[in-house]
Amino acid sequence: MKKSRDSASGQVDEKHLGESLATPSAKAVQAMKRLREAGGVVGYDEQGRLVRTLPGGGIEVIEN
Repeated sequence: MKKSRDSASGQVDEKHLGESLATPSAKAVQAMKRLREAGGVVGYDEQGRLVRTLPGGGIEVIEN
């Protein structure tokens, strides 16, 4: 796997970083699933609302 940062120059390889984020590993997918199931994760949903995940998979809208 190509690294997202060139260690010699310290520059971020934006193309590779974007590709890595677009196609997460199976390990990353499982970690995100565990976080969602546990609840308490805060972020923005597809509609731009600030939300918090609830244990078991629901969401709570914090701010519209």
